Amino acid sequence: MKWKDSISTKFLTINGIFFLVLVTGIIALLVYEYSLSQEFKERNEVLESKEELIQDIDDNINSSFQKYRGYVAFSNREMLQDAKGYEFNIESDIDSLAEIAEDVKDEQFVDKVTDFHTFYFSIYLPKIEDLYERGNMNELEDYLFTQGISDDILDFMDYMKDYRYEVDGEIEDNVDLMSDKIQASQLLFSLYFLLVISLLFTITWVLIKQVGRPLRELSKAADDITNGKLTVLPSYQKSSDEIGVLSNALHKMVNTLQYKEEELIAQNEELLAQQDELHAQQVQLEENLSIIEVSNEQLEVRNKFIHDMAETLSRERLLESVVRNMGKVLGANVGIMMMLDDKRTAASIGLSKKAVEQLQSEENNVFLQQLVDVQKAFKVDRKCSRMEATYHSEDMAAFDLFIPVLSSNGIMSAYMQFTRYDAPFSETEIKTGEALAMQVSMAWEKVDLYEDSEENRLFYQDILNTIQEGVLLVDERGSVLQANTKMSSLLNFPTPNRLLQLSFEEWTTVLVEMAVDKEKLRTDLLTTFSENESADDALIFELYQRHERCVFKMYKEKVSRQDLSYGYILVFRDMTKEYEVDRVKSEFVSTVSHELRTPLASVLGFTERMIYKELSEERKKTYLKTIYQEAKRLTALINDFLDVQKMEAGKQIYRKRTEDIVDIIQEVREIFHNNANTHPILLEIKTEQTKVEADREKLAQVMANLLSNAIKYSPDGGKIHITLTSKVEMLQVTIRDHGIGIPKEAIPHLFTKFYRVDNSDLRKIGGTGLGLSIVKEIVHAHNGDIEITSQIEEGTVVTIQLPLSK
Repeated sequence: MKWKDSISTKFLTINGIFFLVLVTGIIALLVYEYSLSQEFKERNEVLESKEELIQDIDDNINSSFQKYRGYVAFSNREMLQDAKGYEFNIESDIDSLAEIAEDVKDEQFVDKVTDFHTFYFSIYLPKIEDLYERGNMNELEDYLFTQGISDDILDFMDYMKDYRYEVDGEIEDNVDLMSDKIQASQLLFSLYFLLVISLLFTITWVLIKQVGRPLRELSKAADDITNGKLTVLPSYQKSSDEIGVLSNALHKMVNTLQYKEEELIAQNEELLAQQDELHAQQVQLEENLSIIEVSNEQLEVRNKFIHDMAETLSRERLLESVVRNMGKVLGANVGIMMMLDDKRTAASIGLSKKAVEQLQSEENNVFLQQLVDVQKAFKVDRKCSRMEATYHSEDMAAFDLFIPVLSSNGIMSAYMQFTRYDAPFSETEIKTGEALAMQVSMAWEKVDLYEDSEENRLFYQDILNTIQEGVLLVDERGSVLQANTKMSSLLNFPTPNRLLQLSFEEWTTVLVEMAVDKEKLRTDLLTTFSENESADDALIFELYQRHERCVFKMYKEKVSRQDLSYGYILVFRDMTKEYEVDRVKSEFVSTVSHELRTPLASVLGFTERMIYKELSEERKKTYLKTIYQEAKRLTALINDFLDVQKMEAGKQIYRKRTEDIVDIIQEVREIFHNNANTHPILLEIKTEQTKVEADREKLAQVMANLLSNAIKYSPDGGKIHITLTSKVEMLQVTIRDHGIGIPKEAIPHLFTKFYRVDNSDLRKIGGTGLGLSIVKEIVHAHNGDIEITSQIEEGTVVTIQLPLSK
């Protein structure tokens, strides 16, 4: 079959012709409509330009006419000049209009407008200006109205408006003409499109008729052949298109099928004979598969048995796993494994708790003694006991298998006994039991080794946990091998086990994140672990622990055995208390030096003056008084130091008796009467119970110290309120001032010895920092309590609670 004769070629040719005709018609219509549009656009632009020029001429003439009238009415020469100014605009519009004139009518309009322009600007306006300037109003009136000049002008303006309306009509006619032409072209295209569609439909119908009928006949013949019916094939073999090719192929296929059918019948008979042979082979294969499946199941059970033993490190779980999996391997319904130690630990399947206890208590077991003697597995066939037979009336057989579990040194450490009722144990099963018993023995020894090593590890871990310093054992690369509880607490880990196997980067990162100076600590740690550093270097750094700054010292010692290095032992010691003691000592020396130097300098200075200078009696008295005050101050300081020493040594003696707190307060208040003007002390008593068991002198020292602080820390003056109340057998003394106050973060440290608030305003006031610590010791010695609350710039409140006298 040639390509030019195919159905596809015919269809493509028809479709190509149809597409070419359709595209040609569409292009012709589009070209026609485009030409119409361009013609309309050009004509419309000319008419609109003409209308716009006429409108401009009309507007300019009207404007000039109005201006010259304003000139005549108001004698305004500027309006006359404006009227003349339109001459050039009108002249320019007339020239433009003359260029686009299309017919005689347009040319006549141009001539009339030109004539009017010449008359108006060359004759009319100069005449009006001359008559008006000479004041000849009668002749001006005669010129304008009697001679009809104004009417001529108005008639010309009406003529222009009529002509402009004619141009507007031409524009509308042009639009209507364009619309009619477009409608006609669209109608023509619609008719053309219907004609082309009709032609396509007709051609397609003819082709379908020529192709569809042969295809239906050939399709029906193919269905009959498929269903095995006898049929007469239609003949289209002479056709040169696809139908002819299909008809030839169908005739050849029928001939081939008839030939193949005979061959298939012969082959089918041969296949039936082979099928019988394959069936016999299939039966044999199924039997072999059953054997393989049973072997695979047994292999899976043994693998699970070995896997369970390898995974467990618990004695109890190992016993249970061995009995359960051995029972599955041997197909036993009942079994037990018992250790031969003092505890005689056992695990079983299919046995009651009472039966297991009975076996554990038996000392002269014949079969057990036989196992000890022969140290090999053996089987026993016997009749079932009454308990085993349960409701069966006939005799039943039971088959037992005894297997020894031998340790690596040949001693029997345990034995296994399994029983089943369906069949005796084979020699293969006995050997399997012995082989698995060896695996059990190795697993048991592994558990023993693990428990011993775990016991040793826990023992050494307990020793490490008792150490109050953080201990970290790391390898050569810095990875954690072991840690104690103190170290895990330092790094905020719940247990030491969570630290194990952490790399050097991981645990040092956690440590550095808590450091005050992170970059310095990171650099120091890297330097300490470098190869060039000696193993016994110490590192001191500060960490934030529970929102407080703590000082730590890290020691590093190399761990080795027989010249083989295992790593390093790191010890983290909390040095915070030692640093605090050093700080307190430094502050104590500084405070004592400062506080003692001032009164001593005053005493020495005034004494020197009295010795080497002639002074009046009044001046000597003043100097002596100053020396006396400074000596008292020095004595008070020394007494404070001595009191602190006695209190720390526990040698402070208190002579308690019933005292009225009011009397003590009144007595102390008199000491500060010199400050009454700036710091009046007000006492308010709100209770009748004011007696306590106290050392009067020590309690007066407490009140004097607190009032002295209230006055010192109120440099701008202000009242000091003392309030007495009682509550539940306790007397409460409240001292309130209105001074500079105390920072909130400093209040918890106020009772610390030598503590001074880090504030420039408070530092200027001076003091040793011992007063409040002495007060606290005295109050606690009286079984009382003291509390301080304060707000900056609002004052401080000190509250003391003492037990009332009974």
